Amino acid sequence: MRYTVPVENIALKDYTTLKLGGKARYFFITKNEEDIVSAVDFALSRNLPIFPLGGGSNVVVSDEVAPIVCIKLENKGIEITEDIVTASSGETWDDFVDFAVTNNLSGIEALSAIPGTVGASPIQNIGAYGAEVSQTIISVRGYNIFTKKFEILSNADCKFGYRTSIFKNELKNKFIIESVTFKLSKKTPKIPDYPLVAETISEFPEVSLLVRIRKAIQKIRASKLPDPKKIQNVGSFFKNVFVDEKTYQKILKKYPDLPNFKSENKYKIPSGWLIEKAGYKGYQKNGVGVYEKNALVLVNFSSERTKNLLSLAKKIQNDVREKFGLELQIEPEIVS
Repeated sequence: MRYTVPVENIALKDYTTLKLGGKARYFFITKNEEDIVSAVDFALSRNLPIFPLGGGSNVVVSDEVAPIVCIKLENKGIEITEDIVTASSGETWDDFVDFAVTNNLSGIEALSAIPGTVGASPIQNIGAYGAEVSQTIISVRGYNIFTKKFEILSNADCKFGYRTSIFKNELKNKFIIESVTFKLSKKTPKIPDYPLVAETISEFPEVSLLVRIRKAIQKIRASKLPDPKKIQNVGSFFKNVFVDEKTYQKILKKYPDLPNFKSENKYKIPSGWLIEKAGYKGYQKNGVGVYEKNALVLVNFSSERTKNLLSLAKKIQNDVREKFGLELQIEPEIVS
């Protein structure tokens, strides 16, 4: 299927892993550069905001009809030269990881089993088990709606940070990502410095350490995170919290079991732990709830209203703030 002309009033819930949300006023499916230019020109001609959509695994769409032009990016293709790989934005992220591992290229194996597309990966700078996609990205190519040209942004241009980038800030919905170029490695990979990863690797007797790491990550994630094809969710709903030494010690005094990961002068506190301590693990109401195996994941069990999920998120934020004095930030994009 390919929409080179817009279809009107498409239900976005059919294109998101939460299966929630209202309709987009106009909807395009693009498979090449010409499609992207056409969709952007259409939006600009009507002075309507643009919403680029990949796999729909990191978005929460409001219940109302959104006066937007949604551009569903489905362009495909992977080019490889030695250890330099360029992947089109519509490629499924985990398929791309599998491609890299199959070609004995390391660097993104710790990011196995993360849902979504290649084009979405730099937007929130996806990360897991000590790795971030920004560590391997050379550049991002896309269509700049200000200049009406395809441009290439270097790694530095992308302004990567923890679960953020220029694409979530100055260029949010203003730079339609067409492809991403990565610098991978032919060297033997390092095992992620997480005890569970090291333990799980021993379960796989493959000769290749690269394959063993990927299989271990896949198994661990499957045990902790629900498959969005079976249980409707967007993965981690909140970002982890970073605090200074004083705040960390204050919370630690009251909660000796406080987990943390120190990075330079900051302590990363798992938001899932905060939510669980606030009493929400396994919570369910109004068709939505908190995943019983991982409190960081909010789930749509049977609701048809986004407002139910956002109300739960707000309640969790309020209770964590009251209990710990910490602010939880929502990770997925809210589309309204």
